[in-house]
Amino acid sequence: MFKKEKIIIMFTAVLLLTLATSLAVQAQEDYKGKTYYLATNIFYEKPEVIYSTNYHKGSILALGTKVTVKDVSRKGISFVDENGVKFKIVYVPEHAASNETVWNHFRRYFTSEDPMGPDGSFSKCTPEEKENIKIGEIAVGMSRQAILLSWGYPPSHQTPNLKADIWRYWESRFVTQSVRFKDDKAYEIKRGA
Repeated sequence: MFKKEKIIIMFTAVLLLTLATSLAVQAQEDYKGKTYYLATNIFYEKPEVIYSTNYHKGSILALGTKVTVKDVSRKGISFVDENGVKFKIVYVPEHAASNETVWNHFRRYFTSEDPMGPDGSFSKCTPEEKENIKIGEIAVGMSRQAILLSWGYPPSHQTPNLKADIWRYWESRFVTQSVRFKDDKAYEIKRGA
């Protein structure tokens, strides 16, 4: 009887592993070639190497930019904008919470709904927030949502919970900025903290 139970357990494990692998491949294939909008601004120095750490220097690929996803793998996300410029977000697992994958990153930064549309997330921002978002800046008084639109998501290994009172972003490998919140509004932005 024990041998039979062992065989059933092993068979079930193999079946579940095969199903999980199949679903992961199918999920990836469902994204390839489809058009999305950027859900936040994305900063980059080189379009072909944008680290998922979300460093804040260089140029900005604007919130609402329409892109076509070319590939999503454990190594990153490749996409092309409407001008044919190729971009690649290189996924850095060391700068993500232990329970996250490239797919979490994908769902945060790519959306099928235009955030710049009449009912989009941008429309819910104040005029001052909209101006800051357009130029990729943040300021005291901005809402959490407006800061996400302007600066994207803070690396989750340092900010695992977006309800936290402090978010930490990186300008570069050695320079950080902390955003402190009270009542869902930024009340302090501190460089190097």
